Amino acid sequence: MRLTTKLPAGRAALLGAALLATSAVGCNTYSYVDFHAKIDPMWGGLAASVITQCHMYVTGAATDDFVMNDDSSGARVCPPVNSNQLEITRVNYSTFAESGNLTFTLKGFTSTGEKPECQIAEGTTTIAISKGNTAVGMDLILKPKTSTGTCQ
Repeated sequence: MRLTTKLPAGRAALLGAALLATSAVGCNTYSYVDFHAKIDPMWGGLAASVITQCHMYVTGAATDDFVMNDDSSGARVCPPVNSNQLEITRVNYSTFAESGNLTFTLKGFTSTGEKPECQIAEGTTTIAISKGNTAVGMDLILKPKTSTGTCQ
C-alpha cells in the first residue's frame, strides 16, 4: 500500500526549501593551508636550546589555537630536537572556512605555563584561502622577542 499526501502549493515549496537547506548543511568542503614554520637564521640554534613550548594561534576567516609538541608521527617538532635545526615543522592546516585570510601566529615560551613574561619568540604569516583549494603560504619565521619580565 502506498500512502501519498498532497500539500498545498505554498507549503510544498516551503518543505522543499527546508529539505534542500538541511541536506546542504551536512556537506562541508575543506580549505587547506600549507606552510613551513622556521627559526630565524639570525637567532639560529640558540632558539632550539631555550624554547620549551610552542603555541599556534589562528585568526581571521577561522579561529583556532593549539600547542605544537608532536607531529602526526609522534616526533617532537617544537622545540626542535636538533639544536642546529632551523626548520620547526611543515604546517598542514584544514578548515571549513571558504574564503578570506588566515593569520597564523606562533609563540615560543621558556615555560610550559605560557606566561607572558616567559614568551621569548614570535612569528606570523597570513595566507588567503579559497574553498576546496590548498593555499601555499610564505614561511612563518620565529624571531626572538624581548621578555616583559622575569620568567618563573
